Amino acid sequence: MQANFDPARVGSNVAAARKRATITQDAMARALNMSRPTYIAIEGGQRSLSALELAKIAELLNVSVRELANLESVDAFSALRFRGLRGSDKGQPAVDELEAFGRRYATLERLAGVRVTRREPPVFPLEGVVNVERAADELAATERLRLGLGDGPLPDLRGLLEEDAGLRIFGLTNLGTTRIAGVFAYSSDFGPLVGFNAAHDPRRVRWTLCHEYAHFLSERYEAEVTIDDGGRRNRREQFADAFAARFLMPSTGISRRFSELLNDAGGKMTVAHLVMLAQFFDVSFEAVTRRLEEIGRVGAGTFEMLRGRGFQARKAEQAMGFENRAPADRLPFRYTYLVATLYGRGEISEGDVMDMLRTDRLSARELLQAIEDPAGTDAPGFDTPIEVTA
Repeated sequence: MQANFDPARVGSNVAAARKRATITQDAMARALNMSRPTYIAIEGGQRSLSALELAKIAELLNVSVRELANLESVDAFSALRFRGLRGSDKGQPAVDELEAFGRRYATLERLAGVRVTRREPPVFPLEGVVNVERAADELAATERLRLGLGDGPLPDLRGLLEEDAGLRIFGLTNLGTTRIAGVFAYSSDFGPLVGFNAAHDPRRVRWTLCHEYAHFLSERYEAEVTIDDGGRRNRREQFADAFAARFLMPSTGISRRFSELLNDAGGKMTVAHLVMLAQFFDVSFEAVTRRLEEIGRVGAGTFEMLRGRGFQARKAEQAMGFENRAPADRLPFRYTYLVATLYGRGEISEGDVMDMLRTDRLSARELLQAIEDPAGTDAPGFDTPIEVTA
């Protein structure tokens, strides 16, 4: 019995899953008891599959039938070329996870009949740049102006980058055992995808998001893997880090706040003031101290001096009553909202919800409940219609 599957979508997804599993076409044909030309026709979208055949292929490739039948074709993500990049071998499972999330996002938008209108700025070319820090300062200031941000802190950086800049941001659990901080890729059909290490501290995640945003702005069509290796970084990575520092802590904003603290303290700056400044801009103590060194508000080598004396920023924060940040959300809110909306309309099953959210049944139900009834009462939910006047 033939099932109502799109042969082109199924074939493309089967081919991608087979390559990830490092299984040859010959081996798949033998396992399915068919000729190699017949199997090749399946991957090419020229032969339809029955439900039983698709289930057998899914079992052989260790994926779900839903993934093979429903996700957007990988052709739309042909720009995701990570293999061969420095560090991509260590993070390849995470790279595959990011690509799969991108395809799921596209599938959700197709099913819901919605699509984000992207307003992407022109690419900022790095070719010919002589002074990396000056170029990063220029780009950070331009982006803040374009997005109407002023020079203050960015409390909702994730929302800003997702809603205003159009990034699709996902926390990748597969990065937890690696030294990879982030992954970036771009598809002209879909837009920018950013994956961050879900095991990292929230403030470190904020830096990673800005770092990957710099790659989107300057090297949009080059997939990138960011590794915390403690060694010298190439020019691309230096630029991305310089951009992150300036985008999170503009020189005018951080200098003004520094002066306010200094005046309040009667001209005597202490380590406690630097801790407060780091909290204000929601960055690490090291990041804020090095930024102040850079703009000449504290002496060069201040951070290294404090570290050499055994100063521990986390203990200082705890002593001053600053609470630890909650872990960054693994999935974008809009993504989970689309899942909940489609489930509420009966267009996807609970199993689809589990697959889209990459979680167990209980967690999926809890998330759906939180979206359907955000206040925990009978208060109006997110899908409550609002009258629009002319």
